[in-house]
Amino acid sequence: MGKWAKTGLAVVLLISTSLITVSSSQASIKLGSKCTKLGVKSVSAGKTYSCTKKGKTLVWNSGVKVVKQVPKTKSTPAATPASSQTPAAAPSVTPTPTISETKTPTPSASPTATPTPTSSSTPTATPTPTATTTTDASALGSKENPVPIGTPLTIGDLVYTIKKVEYNIDTKLCAADGTNTGCVIDSNGVASVDPTDTNSWVSVTFSVQNNATATASPDGISTAFFINLPNGDLAWSDDLIFGYPLLSDVNISPAGTGTGSVLFQVPNTLTHLNSTLTLGDSSNGDTVNYYFQINW
Repeated sequence: MGKWAKTGLAVVLLISTSLITVSSSQASIKLGSKCTKLGVKSVSAGKTYSCTKKGKTLVWNSGVKVVKQVPKTKSTPAATPASSQTPAAAPSVTPTPTISETKTPTPSASPTATPTPTSSSTPTATPTPTATTTTDASALGSKENPVPIGTPLTIGDLVYTIKKVEYNIDTKLCAADGTNTGCVIDSNGVASVDPTDTNSWVSVTFSVQNNATATASPDGISTAFFINLPNGDLAWSDDLIFGYPLLSDVNISPAGTGTGSVLFQVPNTLTHLNSTLTLGDSSNGDTVNYYFQINW
């Protein structure tokens, strides 16, 4: 019996060995051929095939090539994440285009050429209109030949004539309006000349005829008046006066005549003065100065 038992065992081992040989020789696995169990893997012709589900049928996939070193075949699943690294390599490519794009903006350095239009220094030509000119030395109204009081002088379409010059009109101004410069108002509301003021008011009254075809202002934005003082200073006209007939408030209709005063503050030590009043006219761009004789 023991002999037969050994013999039977030998026969079983022989059969199992032959079966193993058959499974390994089943290397003729092809892509799409049927398999029996989902997820089962089999090596054939140097590839590892996996049993996958296609629709309702279990078939072998295309297989993965087996590397000679068997351990690496086990690491191939870990190598599949390496395939996820290939997409990561693609993002590394995208940065390089972004670099080329960042370089294209560098031509924005060309706007530095825009400062070159700083040749807008051409506005330096604007000072030329401010250059003042005077009338001819021999002409009436020049510095050497000032216009006497009562004598008319034509400037453009207007004819100017000084009618009178009044010194120290402070009392008149304070009586007209106590808020005028050089005046004080007491507790009873009575205005009077400020005794501490070191200046005094001078009035130069003009009569002006308009020869233009439109209404004109004889003391407009293109006209300036000032008195030449003995010490070389200039006393400019002041239009911030209330209650007094000013030339700056006069508008003359065509062929009409208007009268008004030009007021100046001068040191009250100048009780007598024989000098000139300058009328600067810039209606034509450049300023032309005309001189009138004044005295008090």
